[in-house]
Amino acid sequence: MADGTEIAAGTYRTLTKDEWVYLFNTRKVTVGGDEKAPYGQGNVNGVKGMILLPDNWDGSVCSSFTYGASNWSNQFGENTTTKWSEMEAAGCVFLPAAGNRIGSTAQDVGSYGRYWSSTAYAGSNGSACQMQFFPNYLSIEYASSNRFYGSSVRLVCPAEN
Repeated sequence: MADGTEIAAGTYRTLTKDEWVYLFNTRKVTVGGDEKAPYGQGNVNGVKGMILLPDNWDGSVCSSFTYGASNWSNQFGENTTTKWSEMEAAGCVFLPAAGNRIGSTAQDVGSYGRYWSSTAYAGSNGSACQMQFFPNYLSIEYASSNRFYGSSVRLVCPAEN
């Protein structure tokens, strides 16, 4: 973990706010000698979302990738399923723009994504930090929401060596 705490392999959990910040804001990928954002917005088989790139990304799997919050400009549709399979095999992760839930009503599916962190939002009772994105936008550090507003969860676990 970002704070040095060891987590046993096979133990699933939700990312902390600091881990979301690290994944999107702290680390970079190097492509052709240039540092790039380690993510890009895209459309995978008709589903809009965020593509998170692995640390060792060099752009060779997809040389036309658009880095950063980019209005869904990376397209991996039915005719390019093989390309997305190659990206996934290279370590890319897709976070769908699943919208959120208010009470029992789903809204904005395909328009934006919100993912919970396990970090409580300071100074607010009943709220937690989130990572959220929509076209041309990404926010992690200051996003929060009352738990009544349902958001997606991305579970992670340490890799087994």
